[in-house]
Amino acid sequence: MKQWMNWVLIGCVAPMMSMAEIAQTADDVAPLQVGDKAPDVQLIRMDGGTIGIAEAYKEVPLVLVFFRGGWCPYCTKHLNAIGKVIPDLVELGYQVIAISPDSEESIREGTTKVDQGILLAQDKDFAAVEAFGLGFALDDETLKKYESYDISPRARESDGAHILPVPAVFVVDQQGVIQFVHYDPNYKKRLSPKDILAAAKKASEK
Repeated sequence: MKQWMNWVLIGCVAPMMSMAEIAQTADDVAPLQVGDKAPDVQLIRMDGGTIGIAEAYKEVPLVLVFFRGGWCPYCTKHLNAIGKVIPDLVELGYQVIAISPDSEESIREGTTKVDQGILLAQDKDFAAVEAFGLGFALDDETLKKYESYDISPRARESDGAHILPVPAVFVVDQQGVIQFVHYDPNYKKRLSPKDILAAAKKASEK
């Protein structure tokens, strides 16, 4: 059984997939690592505008939080919890961007209570999910199970594939270098706000 390194530090090595590759299962993802350059991907803001990751990190360091969608209670609970440390992160100079390939409508409906200090963004074409190495294919059995609960994960427009991201947190400095990574194939396990803040503080001291 694979052993997962949730706290990824400089010097740790993980197998890399090509930018456009999607893993077959959540256990097979190979996210970008500490020391890698954050991809410059365009995201759609909930106000209808767009934001590029490179554009954002050139302004301030970033905490990027990838989540499955507004339909996922574990995701919305995590985002709500992160709201508690937003003032501290802002004081350190960070902007928090929460990224999901979910539909704009679902993101809006599921995150109504999320702190306004978190910038919600849609990864409409799954480019960020792919570029950061977090995407995996949703198997038919799981998809049918979700649909039985009236949950419909959004399909990729180019080929109709149903792809989900493994939830993850990246801390990115103003040069676009990833300073911290946390991910876990078990979507029920999330990094605590306290640990996110600790990682951001450590990165800001470099």
